[in-house]
Amino acid sequence: MDDLEGLLQRLSATEYINAVSKVGRAQIEPEMQQAACQLFQFADHTLANETSLSPSARSTYQLIRDVLYSEQFMSENAKPRYIPYANLRLLNRYLHDSQSVAAELKWSAAKRALALIIRDWHEIEQDRLSTYAARGVDPTLIGFESSDGKDDRIAHLKERERGLHALAQFTAVADLPDTRIVRNDMLRHKNEWEYFAADSDRQLIHLSCMPRSRWHDELMFIKTIHGTECCYAGILASLAPLPQLAIKGDWPTATETLKTALFFSDFLIKLWAIFNTMPVAHFFDGFREATGEASAIQSVRFQTLEVLTRGLGQKKQRALTLQKEAGYFATWQPPKEATLAGLCELAQAARGNDEFTSIAEMLDRDLLQWRSRHLGIARRYLPPEAIGTGSEGVSYLINNFRDPLLKDHTGSKDGAEEHSADLAVAAPARATSAFRVRRRGSPPIAVVEGKGINASALADIPTQFAPVLIQKMRERDALIRRNLAGYKSFFQPFPYPVERQIANFQRSVSLPKAVIPALLLSAELPTGSLMGLHDASRIAGQALFDTASPDESFTGIGNDAVRCGRDELIIRDEKGIIASITQGPDKRTAVQLESSGLSQDWLLFIMGYPGMPNDDFRAAIADGEEFFARIKCANIKAWTLHEY
Repeated sequence: MDDLEGLLQRLSATEYINAVSKVGRAQIEPEMQQAACQLFQFADHTLANETSLSPSARSTYQLIRDVLYSEQFMSENAKPRYIPYANLRLLNRYLHDSQSVAAELKWSAAKRALALIIRDWHEIEQDRLSTYAARGVDPTLIGFESSDGKDDRIAHLKERERGLHALAQFTAVADLPDTRIVRNDMLRHKNEWEYFAADSDRQLIHLSCMPRSRWHDELMFIKTIHGTECCYAGILASLAPLPQLAIKGDWPTATETLKTALFFSDFLIKLWAIFNTMPVAHFFDGFREATGEASAIQSVRFQTLEVLTRGLGQKKQRALTLQKEAGYFATWQPPKEATLAGLCELAQAARGNDEFTSIAEMLDRDLLQWRSRHLGIARRYLPPEAIGTGSEGVSYLINNFRDPLLKDHTGSKDGAEEHSADLAVAAPARATSAFRVRRRGSPPIAVVEGKGINASALADIPTQFAPVLIQKMRERDALIRRNLAGYKSFFQPFPYPVERQIANFQRSVSLPKAVIPALLLSAELPTGSLMGLHDASRIAGQALFDTASPDESFTGIGNDAVRCGRDELIIRDEKGIIASITQGPDKRTAVQLESSGLSQDWLLFIMGYPGMPNDDFRAAIADGEEFFARIKCANIKAWTLHEY
């Protein structure tokens, strides 16, 4: 074997990075792969046998071993598996995997890694879009344009960049460093590997995402893997302190600790919106072969999370026995106080700890929603007969993604909770954990869907309903006053718009001449509740009740730019914000009257105020259903997404 200096001359870190970026890891020159394997073997042997290494040398050898393990694996195997494909050794070390460090430190590392990964991914997409605009298609990339794009062949990438911009704001942490390679700084180190070893953030950016092909979307595929692994790590870090807290009976601290998992479980769902921007042909007929046997079922971190949060059904146990990396989990039985179901049982036995169980159910619903989206992705990108690593395929996902659920363990008797997981999958909207868990309180929310609306036949309905509305408001005067007081307190320092609209209606005894505002008011005024009417066909994916990141904005109903503040309550879809609860709706999803009279589908969002009595909120939902019945919808369905 060559000495270290000779090997480093044959394979510098930047040469390796540039070669992989240009042609993909599977196409680098044989001489480079041979040098990579020899350098890996040298580092691995030295770490195992040399006890007097300096800290700098040890960290350099660790980096070389973690990064080049993939080349060594591929020199001995025909196809990559999960860990070598995704370069997970490097990410695992960044996340303090298998290290005895405080759970809080692991949680912080997961959040920081996620912020770095999303920021870097966003910057790469921006750079490639800018290069395309200036010079056209980069010849080193495959699949940058989509044949499905019609007039705009990179529309999917523009949508991806917009989504990543929002995710970068959502995941941002303070004091993220500049991770660009600085040649002058590199000269201060013995070699390039030592330069990267000196900065773990720089390692993560430049040496973790190593696509095997030249397909542009493979970068997205690996970045998605890394993002999900960070989320698994963050959730596990939140779960780690819970057994000791439960044993001590410190349920208030346990509840606050469990809440920290919701940031990551919520983000897992948000990440699927980016995945959906990949054309189907770019995966199955594109780079799928390059992924080899890198099925996510091999993620040890994911399987740990699965067992701790929902246990294992019989089908999943059988599947795990066939997995090389994850077979251990088929028989793993952690103690009760380490599992989410066991913790809920202990919390219920201790009494007075309903909030802990509530947060656990939120986490369970988020993870169910993630599995549901994963199933949808698998159905979209793979044919029904496709098989992943082992012998399982889409049919396995269909049979397993719901079984078991946390409610199967906790035995909840509440009808709403009994069906909450089904509603989370079926409803056209859902409440994110960021929306639900707020120290200042969050409002109850619901959505009513009306299908088959003949919009051109609605013009006379507001005039016809005005007399009925007057009488209804008189009968509900106490309810309306109670609600106005609650909303005014909730909206401060903003004015509550429905209060002014009620005053205008009572003064003029007429609804606006514009049909859509008049229709919406006919639903809002009988209870004084806040509602929003949106065209379901214009909403991209599922609508999410969420909180805004700093300086997020959207185009308002009057074409003005509406800027949101940090943690402002909003509704967003996969393209961006569609409404601010305090500042109003957007233009993109606004309901419009079609002159053709063709059938339309609308969504009516109903938002209460924190602490709103359930009976008052249910009255608003009933009015929403009555609203759609009044305009003769062919099909009406309501969901309660968050209630007290």
